[in-house]
Amino acid sequence: MIPGTVPSGYAGPATPMTIWTTQRTGGRNTTCRNTTSFRGRTDIEAKSPDAFVLDQVHIDIRAVAASVRQIADSRTRPPEAIEDVLTQLERDGLVESVTALRAA
Repeated sequence: MIPGTVPSGYAGPATPMTIWTTQRTGGRNTTCRNTTSFRGRTDIEAKSPDAFVLDQVHIDIRAVAASVRQIADSRTRPPEAIEDVLTQLERDGLVESVTALRAA
């Protein structure tokens, strides 16, 4: 990912998953389930969830790490450490993203 550009990810037209996009101009995050809103757009790129999160890590690793910390802090029954959250994210397919976070 080139610094200054903004990533986008797409679950696919046949899935009910959420589309995650970030407009290249303006840098706003948009979450939408209506795939027809994005037909014909050339500024949207399909990405896997891992690639999308990895792009976020490259843009602002501190913000992503703070989000992981917030997730760990919110889990109280049973309590979880940051490493527990990273292990779960890795199990869920965010292998490269977790590797980058652990290396930081």
